[in-house]
Amino acid sequence: MWITRYDSIAVYILGFLVFLTIIIDISRKEYQPLNRLILSLLGPLFKPEEQQRELTGASTLGLGLFILFIILPEEIFVASAWIMILSDTLAALMGRILPVYRFQNQKSIGGSGTFFICTLFILQYANIPLIPGFLMAIILSAVEFFWKGTLENMAIGFTAALLLLIM
Repeated sequence: MWITRYDSIAVYILGFLVFLTIIIDISRKEYQPLNRLILSLLGPLFKPEEQQRELTGASTLGLGLFILFIILPEEIFVASAWIMILSDTLAALMGRILPVYRFQNQKSIGGSGTFFICTLFILQYANIPLIPGFLMAIILSAVEFFWKGTLENMAIGFTAALLLLIM
């Protein structure tokens, strides 16, 4: 029951794309012309610490999605994936557009509030009752706020999956 989609072509496609992303991420640190090309094309999308590290948030997001895709039932994977992709991305965008107040960890009230609201909407769409959904959104917002580094994407997804499994 847990390993549900090994026979799906999507597993192989997603696995290949994640592998390719990680290889490019590691290679760009070893081969400076590739690093310059990637930073010239995608540099504004990277956080300053992602420009220095080997793995970016995109790589850890893909790896987290791949792991969750393999081990979770579809309905839990979909809700966790939406939170990983939509809530975190909108929080990052709103944090840059509306940086009302920045905390020491560089998170902003606008970004954190956006993450919470978006996550609450996703949980409601996933038919999670309002009170448990509200508590889950608070916990996930705390994970997003306090987690530092590129593994934040995986932490959000795994926490969401764990909370949804408990429900």
